[in-house]
Amino acid sequence: MFNEFNRYDKINGIDFSINWLNLSYCDHALEIKFKGSYFENNLQLGRACHLIAIAFYCIFAIWNALVIDTSNVQIWFFISSLVTILFLSGLTLSYYGFKHYERFWQQIFAFYVFMTGSGFAIVTMYSKSYDTLNYLGIIFCLIFCYSFIKLTFLWAVLAGNTIVFFYAISALISIGPSLKLLSIVSYMFGINLLGIMVCYSLELMSRRDFKLNYLIKEAESKTKDMNVKLESMVKERTKELDITNEDLKTSVKREKNLVERLRSEEKILQKSLDSLEQAEDIARLGYFEWNWEKEENYWSKGFFKLMGFDNSESLTYLDFLEFIHEEDRQRIRDNIEISINNHETVNIEFTITQRDGSIIQFHGIADHFYNNDKPLKTRGIFQDITDRKIAEESLKLLEGKLIQAQKMEAIGRLAGGVAHDYNNISSIIIGYSELSLDKIEKVDPLYKNLSSILNAAYRATDITRQLLAFARKQTIVPKVIDLNKTVTSMLKILKRLIGEDINLDWKPGDEIWPIRIDPSQIDQILANLCVNARDAILNIGRIIIETKNISFDDEYCSTHSGFIPGSFTMLAVSDNGTGMKQETLDKIFEPFFTTKGLGQGTGLGLATVYGIIKQNDGFINVYSEYKNGTTIKIYLPQNTGKPVEEFYKNTGEISLGFGETILLVEDDISILELGREMLDNLGYDVLVANTPTEAIYLATNHNKDIHILITDVVMPEMNGRDLANHLQSIYEDLKVLFMSGYTANVISHHGVLEEGVNFISKPFSKMDLSEKIRDVLDNK
Repeated sequence: MFNEFNRYDKINGIDFSINWLNLSYCDHALEIKFKGSYFENNLQLGRACHLIAIAFYCIFAIWNALVIDTSNVQIWFFISSLVTILFLSGLTLSYYGFKHYERFWQQIFAFYVFMTGSGFAIVTMYSKSYDTLNYLGIIFCLIFCYSFIKLTFLWAVLAGNTIVFFYAISALISIGPSLKLLSIVSYMFGINLLGIMVCYSLELMSRRDFKLNYLIKEAESKTKDMNVKLESMVKERTKELDITNEDLKTSVKREKNLVERLRSEEKILQKSLDSLEQAEDIARLGYFEWNWEKEENYWSKGFFKLMGFDNSESLTYLDFLEFIHEEDRQRIRDNIEISINNHETVNIEFTITQRDGSIIQFHGIADHFYNNDKPLKTRGIFQDITDRKIAEESLKLLEGKLIQAQKMEAIGRLAGGVAHDYNNISSIIIGYSELSLDKIEKVDPLYKNLSSILNAAYRATDITRQLLAFARKQTIVPKVIDLNKTVTSMLKILKRLIGEDINLDWKPGDEIWPIRIDPSQIDQILANLCVNARDAILNIGRIIIETKNISFDDEYCSTHSGFIPGSFTMLAVSDNGTGMKQETLDKIFEPFFTTKGLGQGTGLGLATVYGIIKQNDGFINVYSEYKNGTTIKIYLPQNTGKPVEEFYKNTGEISLGFGETILLVEDDISILELGREMLDNLGYDVLVANTPTEAIYLATNHNKDIHILITDVVMPEMNGRDLANHLQSIYEDLKVLFMSGYTANVISHHGVLEEGVNFISKPFSKMDLSEKIRDVLDNK
């Protein structure tokens, strides 16, 4: 019954072993904690026992005085009063002398039981006759001693044995040696022995419950510590990202300084009249001079070339203003007048329409010359800055992409750095929580606590997987699939996910091209997009999922930023929700960016979708108008292969083994012990090895078949793949299942497992492991 309780003497450095003679923990500090916990759990029961005992003795005394022994009313009244005072004193001590009561409560109750049993024995001896009431009183004392008042084993045995011994002596004095005496004493010793066993079992169960509670608290403490470490690492990585951004700002400032230096060099070139035409051609400049006094104008050849005119044509100042874009015209006129009045240099940018209708950007710089504060001339240059404007826009775009790439790299490093250790810890929490839940009833208070721990571990694991998906470091098993069939198989789940108030429309395209992707990633994409669409709809709304084939050529992509030439299968999710403003659209793929309230989102949903699409060589576009809904279109490359049939099964039942032999190899002792216990419970014959060398020794010396090898990928001495190749040379039909908590770039090529390789990622549940093993074993 208690073999699970004492399977290990020490867990995590805590000695849970028990001295079976006196039922105490060998660890003295642990024993003190148990006694304190045992006292707290039984404090109210002890106080109730005082009141029950007072009632019992008062009733018994009145009964004896009025019914059985009316001649000794005063004696019974004295006994009742004395007992009541004694028990009330003990009850008072539990409130006003708490420390003393906690220290001596076991002795106090043992004394109560002893005095009560001794009283019955004395009455039997005093009356010189055996009385049924005395006999029943002794039995009641033993029941009270061994089960009700929660005396620990040693004190209960001491009190119980003393009562039985005194009663045997009193019975001997009362009725003398006889068969009746032998029967009474034998029956009494039998009841006492049964009480000892019951008390022993009750205390052992209490110690088991104390151990389970202790382990649960330890697990919760470790989980909190891990969360604190993770937050610290995130802050550290964020600080590094801030430093990188500062370096980027410095670089941008340096580029701006270079542009200013170029402008200064252009001014120097303008001073050389002999090489003006060559300078104008090189710098796309045009020199002009306006004489306000004579109303004459001079335009250089470079200026006419910029305007698209013949330099033999005449052009006045007013004619020039007509070629300025109407939105800029009045502003330029006003700036020139103000600068003349204020004796300031003109420095302006504006748009010009050339003679052929082309639109270009001009930058003008001019100085004014005066005669007694009367404007005489204005001289300056115009420069075509169209290419520079385009370059500046491109630079801004590149800056945004660089910042996004740096964020992705930082998140990827963070996820990769913690994934292995975090996945191993999550495996232990999930595994032992599931095993513990299998061993207790749902009505047990511990069941809810363990379920909460298990759910928290699952949520933490999901966050880690989202980080890996965003950083494109998750391990995937791509297959050629029919997107329409995959989406159709998910519709029921998606409808439950978005709720009954939202209508889900499915519009599959005709003869959709196959794509190559891990089917589980389609699940991730649709779940994240549908949840975001649901949250954007305030009340009743509509979500549309559609697919179709589409191709883009180079000409189309050159005018549409973000598009890639080729043939693609499009998956679109649209909603009629609140839509997004431009400032929100610019940030939706950033990790940890969310518009939802505190605690309502991690900000990894669309970032995860972005990472998955990029990992599969696709691209994504978002169309949204504020208060008019959103459409997200995903484009995945066409694949010429034949789609495989996907069967989505989830029976909710654990697949048990049929006694097959499994060789489990894991360098982490905690994971190894957990795996052994899981596989034992699933019905397999398990061989365990902590190193590849030990695994090879076990396989070589095992005299029966080994059906499957389950091995970690990254281990000392030898990796899992080399170990599998070595063992398959011994067992030709040996099946292999790899497992790992490392990121994809450690265990596979660019995150994609080779075809035919069986793999399960840590952490995994008992059901995940059972189904994967059956799939490997049953796949001929």
